[in-house]
Amino acid sequence: MTEWFLAGHTTMWGMVLVMNKDLFDQAAWTGFRALFGESEGWG
Repeated sequence: MTEWFLAGHTTMWGMVLVMNKDLFDQAAWTGFRALFGESEGWG
């Protein structure tokens, strides 16, 4: 079961990378963006 659990989480994190860049453009994520910066995505 551990392998399936890890595979599921890895898939979900991968899906976050390909989602719309405006997904985290909310006031609650201001500190995160200030700490890690903003990026236009991969490529």
